[in-house]
Amino acid sequence: MPVRWSVLTNTVRRGLTGRIAPAPLPQGAPRWRAVIRTFHAPCFTGESIAPPAWAVAAVTDGAHLTTHVTSARLPGTQGRAVENATALAGLNCFAGLYEAIQAADGEISLHIHNPALQSLLRDAAESFPLATMSGSFTRSVERQKLSEATVRAMRSIAAHHEALLREHHARQTVLLIGTDASIDKLRPGAGIAAIDAEGRTATRFLPAIADTFHAELAAIELAIDSAPRDLPLRILSDNQHAVRALGKKANLHRISNASTRRLVQRITSKRNGRRIEISWVRGHNGHSLNEAAHRLAVATRRCRTANATPEALRAISHTIASDLLVAQPA
Repeated sequence: MPVRWSVLTNTVRRGLTGRIAPAPLPQGAPRWRAVIRTFHAPCFTGESIAPPAWAVAAVTDGAHLTTHVTSARLPGTQGRAVENATALAGLNCFAGLYEAIQAADGEISLHIHNPALQSLLRDAAESFPLATMSGSFTRSVERQKLSEATVRAMRSIAAHHEALLREHHARQTVLLIGTDASIDKLRPGAGIAAIDAEGRTATRFLPAIADTFHAELAAIELAIDSAPRDLPLRILSDNQHAVRALGKKANLHRISNASTRRLVQRITSKRNGRRIEISWVRGHNGHSLNEAAHRLAVATRRCRTANATPEALRAISHTIASDLLVAQPA
């Protein structure tokens, strides 16, 4: 399977006291001992969050202890493909160690936590004559220190990216978006709309939809699809059922319509890796974004049923957006 690799820019050297100082891997060691551990932790790249698999190796020559870290992008969130990507991250980490031990003309004993990685390396043991898998490297104080070093590295990586993400969030302004849906009880078809605090609008007509709950959810999806991907969002809906259906305690089995269940699942998937809050706002209560979204949804439905031109709807949308910007405080 194709995997894109990236290697952490710093390789750090830790004394057995845990003190950290930049240094290369140990050179000239006749025999090294190492522990390799794999794990999952979010990675903030500066623009987005990626869910990579990580591998960290703690290696010692008896005098110094060094950690070496690699990562691999995950192809999803679960399943065999994720297990394979995780094992391959560990394999890449092992490859770095093996190249170093070859250059030092030494040998290495390994303890590996990941069962899939263990299996990969045991099956290919003849290709790595300088490495001995777990079994010869018995449980000891030294192995415990190596395992503890991998745990420290895991926690350090997770904390580092969490700090980067918090800093990024602190610099961002949350974009408010109002959504609404409009349905005529006498005929099928729903107008849905989203309008953000900066006056950007998105509209759609759903000719086969006659259910308000489904239409309100579709308006929320429209808001997500049309908003800038690099901004955190707070989407406002006046439909409590739609907001609850997307909450943490929501139960999909309570939604009887299969199409609506798929819509909820789609929205949930689109929220992954993004800061998107969905909140209820009381309808027709003077909230400027809610009022604008309502007007826009009604106009979308009426323009479609009246066979109005797209230009007519664009003109109405422009007027509604202009009214919103005037109504909002500076």
